[in-house]
Amino acid sequence: IRKLLDRVMFSPYACISALFDGINHLLLLVAFRLGPAPAMFHLANNDKMFNHQHYLLANIVLMTCVVFFGTKAIHAGLAKWAISTNLFWQDAFSFWSMLETVPLVAVVISSLSVDMVLHHRAARTDNDADVPFALRTLVAGTTPFLWLRILAYIKIRNKQLATFILCSVEIMKDIKWFLVVLFAALCSFAQMWLTLTMDTSQANTGGYYLNGYLKAYTMMLGDLEIDSLKTHPLIAILFVVYTFGVTIVLLNILIAIVSDSYANSFVSSKMMLGKARVMFVSELLSIKTFHQMWMEGKTGNTRRNINYFFFGIAAFHCFIVTGTVVQKIEYGTYCETMASPRSIKLEATFTFTFMLFFLFAMKSTVAYVLNTFNDKGGLINPTDSDDTAWFKSTMNWFVKRTFSSFSASFDSLFDRDDKILLEGYGDEFGDSQEHRAEEKLQRSLEKTKKQLKNELKSLSSALNQGLIDMESQNRNELLKLEGKISLAVSTAILQSQQTIIHAIQGGDVANGCINATGNQVDASEIDDSFSDTSISLGHK
Repeated sequence: IRKLLDRVMFSPYACISALFDGINHLLLLVAFRLGPAPAMFHLANNDKMFNHQHYLLANIVLMTCVVFFGTKAIHAGLAKWAISTNLFWQDAFSFWSMLETVPLVAVVISSLSVDMVLHHRAARTDNDADVPFALRTLVAGTTPFLWLRILAYIKIRNKQLATFILCSVEIMKDIKWFLVVLFAALCSFAQMWLTLTMDTSQANTGGYYLNGYLKAYTMMLGDLEIDSLKTHPLIAILFVVYTFGVTIVLLNILIAIVSDSYANSFVSSKMMLGKARVMFVSELLSIKTFHQMWMEGKTGNTRRNINYFFFGIAAFHCFIVTGTVVQKIEYGTYCETMASPRSIKLEATFTFTFMLFFLFAMKSTVAYVLNTFNDKGGLINPTDSDDTAWFKSTMNWFVKRTFSSFSASFDSLFDRDDKILLEGYGDEFGDSQEHRAEEKLQRSLEKTKKQLKNELKSLSSALNQGLIDMESQNRNELLKLEGKISLAVSTAILQSQQTIIHAIQGGDVANGCINATGNQVDASEIDDSFSDTSISLGHK
């Protein structure tokens, strides 16, 4: 599976798709923050800081990105539906699929809402500049979804990014039951705190109840008010119990759960990257399947109708945005721009046409790569040539450069260990690939077990033999040492006897026993001398 994922990831089609996805993700976020987001702060009809060119350009670019991602999502969905309806429904309501579609819908709703309020305020004469809080909430809530889309896009690049991003999802799954316990502790303390500290004058104010829950949360984070603890000793006891049970115990348990979950995710970083790649590769293969269906004529007019539908949405959005800008210029006497309505419409038409051409160029490039390049980066038909060879050579150079740059920045899932496991298999897998891979994996596991047993047996026998050899060697060394000592003692005794005998024979013998100086020596003294010498040498 990892080898197949790498084969798709390290292909020109995947690299070109990743490039265009990255460009449109960046344009989507920048256009939203430069178009609808700042425009809601220029609702007054006499606002001098409103820039119609920025507003028009940002909204047109915004809708172009929505069309790009929208058509891509629908093409992938139709391909999955053609493969399996169960696959389509399982993928449609998954977390990552919702993360792809919900931000696009939120962007369209936010931009239309801002434009409606801007259009309505432009015709009023009261110069109302107040921004509705619901509009602020809608724009603010859309922004994090766009950033989450970017995180979902970049998680496919390497193991570290995939681990950091997907680990957050795993951590939230691991702490869901802990959050239930923490929520119960916070609510119980908040209610006890309200019961003990609420004044009778505040009983009818609903905001005081909310303040009690906020107080419980802020006290968990370390916000303390010593004056409120002096009212009654029971309040101080409650505060001590709460801070010990929640701030010390529960928060440390939370840290332990998060650390354990992150450690498990970090150990399985390759699996995390594989999960991220599976979702991206599934989308790529679905779009590739839809392209093949379209080339074979199986889709009918579906592809054209989808393009017409999104083109109509983009044109309608451009039309109402242009009308809002024209109305704001006509009614706003203090507007900074002095452009005429006709020039604004021409600017909008030119910008819209250019962005549609840019969108068409991206789609055509992806189709060209699918028809021209194989998965390894080579040309499917290198001998193909026609009158537009210069265009093809330019496209081939661009695709190859993009392929080499992006493929070098991706981490591979198929490492050296996997290559050893799959040694003997070619690049093309047959129908029995899964069965053969399972059999080889089983054989390698059995072989590994046998090797471990044999190594343990050989190690045990080697240790026993080493101990025996060491013991025999020590015995031989002791015997050699004893022999050397015995030989030294015998040699010393013999030398002493010969020296004494030579000394006796060398003197003048008188009465049988005299020493070398001529003094008479008793026979018993000679025997004692021999015995003393033998004892001293024996001790030595």
